[in-house]
Amino acid sequence: MADDADPLEGLYMNRGDFDRERLFDALSGIIGIDEESGEPVFLDRYRDLSNKERFVAQLLYRRAATSLDELGEDEEGANASEYAESLESSKSAVQNYASKLSFVESDDERGGYVISAHGVGAAIQFLEDDE
Repeated sequence: MADDADPLEGLYMNRGDFDRERLFDALSGIIGIDEESGEPVFLDRYRDLSNKERFVAQLLYRRAATSLDELGEDEEGANASEYAESLESSKSAVQNYASKLSFVESDDERGGYVISAHGVGAAIQFLEDDE
């Protein structure tokens, strides 16, 4: 009796779900993932981004790499010093970016600054808006 199915059951979803295709589109041309090491590969468009945009792109890379099992969930994030080093910026600048971006959260269990699944869309939109 499929006709008796509760239509509200269609609202069930996994909290970790996000639009993987949209994430792929957002990172294409900006950051790739090395097949052997899982490390980020910074592409031409990455160099055209501001440091704040690079920070968001790196957060999204880490989310994608975690989803592909290249990083463990406890490695998804990084602290401000690690991001600052890769951005060639200051720790305080990274902390400032994180505090001003509502989709960024600090999660010690996941390694530092991360974007949660519900924030992926907003982070992608941030990159799209600033292009």
